Amino acid sequence: MVWRTVAVCSLSFVALLAVFIGLLLSTLLFIDDARIIENLKKSIDEKALTVENYPKSPFGHEGHGFDMFSECVGLGLNLSNDDQSLMYRLAAAPYIGPKHNSSLAIAGTGTPCADLVEAIRSGNVKAALPYLRFWHGYQVYLRPMLSFLSLTHIRRLNAMLLYASLLLVTYGLSWWFGPWTFGAVLIPFASVTDLFTVPLVTVHALSLAWTFSSVAIILYLIQRRGDAGITVLSVVFSSGAITNFVSFLFNPPLAPALIAFVIIAQSSKSGDTWKGSWHKVTRAGFAVGLWFSGFAAAWIAKWVIAGFVLGFSDVAGDLTVVASGKRYFNYMMMADIYHIFYPTLFVAWFGGKQLWVETAASYAIAGMVLARLAILRRLQMSQIADFLTMQVPLIVPVIWVELMRYHSVEHAGFVVRSFVVFPIFALLASLALMHKSRAPPSGS
Repeated sequence: MVWRTVAVCSLSFVALLAVFIGLLLSTLLFIDDARIIENLKKSIDEKALTVENYPKSPFGHEGHGFDMFSECVGLGLNLSNDDQSLMYRLAAAPYIGPKHNSSLAIAGTGTPCADLVEAIRSGNVKAALPYLRFWHGYQVYLRPMLSFLSLTHIRRLNAMLLYASLLLVTYGLSWWFGPWTFGAVLIPFASVTDLFTVPLVTVHALSLAWTFSSVAIILYLIQRRGDAGITVLSVVFSSGAITNFVSFLFNPPLAPALIAFVIIAQSSKSGDTWKGSWHKVTRAGFAVGLWFSGFAAAWIAKWVIAGFVLGFSDVAGDLTVVASGKRYFNYMMMADIYHIFYPTLFVAWFGGKQLWVETAASYAIAGMVLARLAILRRLQMSQIADFLTMQVPLIVPVIWVELMRYHSVEHAGFVVRSFVVFPIFALLASLALMHKSRAPPSGS
């Protein structure tokens, strides 16, 4: 079974690589940059695109809560550089970067929004600063859209995609947890995260839309085929690879945490007690491992492609800087970052009191549900085991933040989205307790 899974996942990955490369090359080859630049001019006139990297959104979010920095990188990617080869444009992924200050000419730094606006206004648009450590797969969506629409209209499409995908996965969860699922999922996402601002930033919206959609697909397959089938496992692996393709390293642990929760919740319907809990967690852990394997495989493949096209010596230098964390501000400025759980607490603190209050309230509700069932003598050991095992996937975002501490602390404003699972998992597990308690106790 394991070797068959590895074989299927390997074949899936080869196919995905061909699709990734084909889509990117097609996007670069057939989309007219002049039309993109014209619509970016309209976006500037409509004030949808400004020189600010982190403006304040109409919903009050600012900083990483309205990350136009990353959006401007995506908007300026591969513009008017068709004098370069297609493979160079794919591998190096150049964007509109600073021209005059060489100290800022490092991918992921500087003022990409001001650089982009200045280039468009001056008519001197040419993407030249390589940003090779990502696939930038969002180009497959963003470049065609920009060739027809301004940012104002694209943001409306982003909102439809994002909210439809969130409603889809919530609807799927409601099959198991009932209609209260909508409140348990949507309220935390809306109140704790920048959910209303996200559609304004395509590179974030597309990544989150895929996260929710992929979990919905996997939930449906588990419902039909169970969680141990090769089809389900290969889709889990592939969804991790696709996430790396479309993502700017935004919230990777969110999808595997939700997938692990879904697997444990599905298994909990069988009525296993404490002995079955370890088996549920093991199955969920295997799926999480597969998801991150797909994510890592796509990540490594991008570096390898960049190495072949640009030269491995140049790529190795970029890789060393990224892996060491030296490019992040907190590398030298925050001594506490090396302490265990400091990154986790820092990111959770960034979520504000709303995250802490909702998490505390969710577990208080769970405690009341347990107490009520105990008073009614309807509390079974299997229910306690189910509740506790459903909380185990919470370690996924914690482990990610601890391992990727420089990146997580630097980008806490959007990393905190992954922590919204804390109140959600407590509430959904409480709903599961109430549903299971409606069945007569075993042996009665």
